[in-house]
Amino acid sequence: MASDDTRCLYATTNSGALLLGKSANSIILSSSYEVASANHKKYIFEKLEKNVLYEISEDCLVSSEHLQKKIQIQRKPKKGFNHILEEEIY
Repeated sequence: MASDDTRCLYATTNSGALLLGKSANSIILSSSYEVASANHKKYIFEKLEKNVLYEISEDCLVSSEHLQKKIQIQRKPKKGFNHILEEEIY
């Protein structure tokens, strides 16, 4: 999907909300529901799916492609921790 056009914007999310608001000739990307609420009359908002790459062209066309996670953690957490993230925090 990646185009050679340098005027495209790419967006994706892995966690948390990312909203795309679209009108006839403009687009808003925001992680804030307040922005969506304040602009709901001018834009139609949708929550973007996780692990999807969105390409937004200069003329406000949106295309998407599902991504595959390629990172896998092979290591087990140290004794006393349920998850590697816990180990990193403490």
